[in-house]
Amino acid sequence: MNKKLIINEMLSNNIHLGHKKNLLNKSMELYILNLNDKIHIINLEITLRSLIKIKKLMGNLKKLNKKILIVCVEKNTREFVKKYSKKVNMPYVNKRWLGGGLTNFKTLKGSIDNMNYIKIILKDNKFKIKKKRKRILKKKLKKLKSFLNGLKNLKNLPDYIFVINVKKNKNLIKESKKMKIPSIAVVDTNDSTKNIDYLIPGNDDSFKSIIFYIKKITSYIK
Repeated sequence: MNKKLIINEMLSNNIHLGHKKNLLNKSMELYILNLNDKIHIINLEITLRSLIKIKKLMGNLKKLNKKILIVCVEKNTREFVKKYSKKVNMPYVNKRWLGGGLTNFKTLKGSIDNMNYIKIILKDNKFKIKKKRKRILKKKLKKLKSFLNGLKNLKNLPDYIFVINVKKNKNLIKESKKMKIPSIAVVDTNDSTKNIDYLIPGNDDSFKSIIFYIKKITSYIK
């Protein structure tokens, strides 16, 4: 890993740009380099060390065939999350995490199985389904797919979770802690580091920065 090149890449993708001074979460003070125009600047040397550590971790997880749940629910990045997660055959959530999915995995798995079953019976002509019933099933499938399609191959609880935007996914992070599933997360200056096992200090709001994280993490899994 060329450290200088990665630092420059992070700068060009706005990874260093935190939030305004008054929005600072005190748990993030250690990761701040300075204050510039009332905005906290994140120390990219620390971010780089985090990425190096996580790259090694991802390499080990890949060798062990572990499943990493990739979660980013920003509307403008949904297709990117889907595309890059599928490239490395990892489950993903790009719309909204259904609360209790980890702590009550049996229920989540039942919904996934139901979705997969509806797909089969709608596709296979041997199932003679009446038009009205078919319309109902198609409507149900559309709803299930909007939340669960990225989890269609998830047979068991994920081994790790990777989260972009801690605030929007705080319930998922709490669930992962309760279920003893290690979490990797991008943490901005306005976020809490609580319950995060592997922290990546960085901007989690900008489109460019989010795409940077998705590409980097999935490249570490390849």
